[in-house]
Amino acid sequence: MSSGEIGEVLFINSTRKSLGQFRKDVSSMWDLAVHDLSIIDYLMDGKNPTSIKASGDKFYNPKESITFVNLKYENFSVHLESNWLSPIKERNITIVGSKKMLVYEDLKLENKLTVYEKNVEVVSGENITDENYLVKINEFGTYSPYIKPEDALYNSVEHFRTSIINQTQSLSNPSQAIRVHKILEIADNNMNM
Repeated sequence: MSSGEIGEVLFINSTRKSLGQFRKDVSSMWDLAVHDLSIIDYLMDGKNPTSIKASGDKFYNPKESITFVNLKYENFSVHLESNWLSPIKERNITIVGSKKMLVYEDLKLENKLTVYEKNVEVVSGENITDENYLVKINEFGTYSPYIKPEDALYNSVEHFRTSIINQTQSLSNPSQAIRVHKILEIADNNMNM
């Protein structure tokens, strides 16, 4: 992403779901979406959304056990699903770029990241309302770059520890925490409005 290989980010879709861990103190959004919001905040250099909408349903719980959060940024959109009622456990992020698309499946043991060399090209016309507007789908294949298997929790704790020792800023710093928390608060206040 930082090299521009996937082009402009157009859309991010994130899914975190499994059956269980019903918590009475927080919704599935506060429990699960916080992780993906942190990832998106990091990947998008701390950009703030211009619009935040949320919906959810309460099943077996005083708080929402299923939530959907839609974020609109200046040039791209994000959809987050957090779900405690799915028979299948998933931890996936899809990033659609103007040149390539990425799918990260955290629960896979190998080939967690798949790069789809697919894109949409405008062939004719100025905009979608033009009579001559025509698009073409380009598809060149897929590949999965090697990602060394590591323990994410260990890496997080070790990074935090070395940040303290070296007196350096951690990747997940207080500014990021505040940005993510504000998004969750707004989404919570806008739930089902």
